[in-house]
Amino acid sequence: MIDSDAESTAGGGILPAPIRIPAPILLGGGGGYTGVKAGVFLPTGDLSDLDTGASAELVFGHELLSFLAVEGSVGFLSAENSMFDVQGIPLYVQARASLPITVLEFYGGIGVGTMYVDVNGQVNSGGSVGRVSKSEFAAAANAFLGAEVGIGNLAVGVEGKYQRADDVGGVEIEGTSVMVTGRLPF
Repeated sequence: MIDSDAESTAGGGILPAPIRIPAPILLGGGGGYTGVKAGVFLPTGDLSDLDTGASAELVFGHELLSFLAVEGSVGFLSAENSMFDVQGIPLYVQARASLPITVLEFYGGIGVGTMYVDVNGQVNSGGSVGRVSKSEFAAAANAFLGAEVGIGNLAVGVEGKYQRADDVGGVEIEGTSVMVTGRLPF
């Protein structure tokens, strides 16, 4: 008697049923999310004489894989002292890589884009003091590291982000933001 899952051959042997190979699937990615960040801006470089300022950001992201996402962000940063102030609105496209460990996720990434910058005040450039008042777009880039904890669908955490924009009015815009974060899927 021949097994119903096998086929007979002309030589009287029995061939096993065909092996079914599962189709590949996306590894946990594919979801979109929205993030909100707020914290302090710590000016460095040409801006190192300014006081600690404010930083905020709104992020829209899409997970390509469970450990890789692409993001678009718009933010705000500002810092000042009695003689000078700077404000910026950075617009970035970012790549984010993450290492999820149960409810904890470590991540890092880089981004490029532009920053609309407004600078006002006295600058000391090459030993001469002058007044600058300028607003313009400048090429910008960032690098960031952070950690999040998952609480249901919400992820909360902390992030450090270094940002730098090209020269505006003789001043390079540079500093680090330290922010608390919140992220929700959509």
